Amino acid sequence: MAFLLRIVPVEWITHHPQQAYQYAIEHQLDLQNIGPAFILMTASMVLVRVAGILIPKFSIRLEHNL
Repeated sequence: MAFLLRIVPVEWITHHPQQAYQYAIEHQLDLQNIGPAFILMTASMVLVRVAGILIPKFSIRLEHNL
């Protein structure tokens, strides 16, 4: 599901660039912020996934040490 939420907007923008640009202008979106926003969202996604893997491992270790 998360994959579709990332891919569908990218595909739509790729195939409808004029409409995407018009939407950005109408909603006062600064096109210079799209790149940094994408990088920030990708970094936060990686951080959440890594934390989701590491936290259960550390909690299992703590249970075995007690």
